[in-house]
Amino acid sequence: MRISNPIDRALTATAALAMLIGLSGCGSISAALAPRQNAATATRASQPQSVQNGSINNGVPSLFRSLNPVTTPSFMDPSAVGKPLVFVSDAGLEQEVVDIFRQSDNKMVGQITGLSPEGLATDSARNLYIANTGYLNVLIYAPPYTAVKLTLDDGGNIPRAVAVSTKGLVAVANLCALANCTGNTGSVSFFAKGSTTPCTTVADATNFASMENATFDAAGDLYVEAYGAAAHTWNIGKIVGGCNANAIELLKTPNVRQYIGGIQIDKDHRIAIVNAITADQPFYIDTYNPPKKHSLGWPVSVTRLVRTKSNIIVNFAFLRSGLGFYDADSENGSPGSKSDEFNYPTSGPPINTIGGFELAWGVAVTPVLLP
Repeated sequence: MRISNPIDRALTATAALAMLIGLSGCGSISAALAPRQNAATATRASQPQSVQNGSINNGVPSLFRSLNPVTTPSFMDPSAVGKPLVFVSDAGLEQEVVDIFRQSDNKMVGQITGLSPEGLATDSARNLYIANTGYLNVLIYAPPYTAVKLTLDDGGNIPRAVAVSTKGLVAVANLCALANCTGNTGSVSFFAKGSTTPCTTVADATNFASMENATFDAAGDLYVEAYGAAAHTWNIGKIVGGCNANAIELLKTPNVRQYIGGIQIDKDHRIAIVNAITADQPFYIDTYNPPKKHSLGWPVSVTRLVRTKSNIIVNFAFLRSGLGFYDADSENGSPGSKSDEFNYPTSGPPINTIGGFELAWGVAVTPVLLP
């Protein structure tokens, strides 16, 4: 699936909700629903509006509203700190929070408010990294996740996703640059451990026009997925060198990719990518060996994600065991968006579900898988 204007994807609630009510396709959906505030007019100093024109959800059916009410200020159950957790960013028209759940029973144990979040990541110290898209920065929270530990500022790029290496290097996948968000201005910015400003930024306007997701392997190399400048193209890339990086290597594969919804490294050091022919057809995780000569080749394994309803898988995060993962998806039906837990690499239906989101977008877990 391809939305023609990358800004339409920056307006995540607009895009996903339109898909859910049958407006998905290859054309722009900007006219389908009144949009979430345009990121190109947001500023770091002002909080983005959650709803345009003062109307609740702009006529979107109430079934898409979150069942988890916003709690102010942020909170965390002290008894859950240090336990295995799931973090899900709710990027809906009204929510704009990160909800925290205990893995053992999927009970909500915390919530981070005052955000405009999309992609999430965690590290071995259980820190949480949030691509705070509407505010044009990345926030780092340490347990118990009630106060910001560090703010990474990229000077006007719009962050879509964030990844952190085993050595603390942070990569931010930028959808586009604020000054020219209608152009092919996607990029990846790297931040040295503890630094709040980027050490380098790399871009490729042809093959990686707008960045979507990113993940580090154990060697510190970064893999990204992005829209290409040409219509209906998804591309996978590799960036080596961290703060010394100066290019994005385009990785080829003969495997057809019409929709991609997340990229991660599994416990066997392989590259796992969510794939579907269209948003309405079955979703899979295609797993590839590390690339050779600019090629991923064919998948070495395919995990079919059996679902009871049509939904759009946006992201996923492996459990510490490497034998399963949680996803973030937008479901076509009540109670709206959810996060399913699947086995991996065994195909099959979800084994657990966390429901009730307005628009689940990013997902991360602690403890983190470090392949």
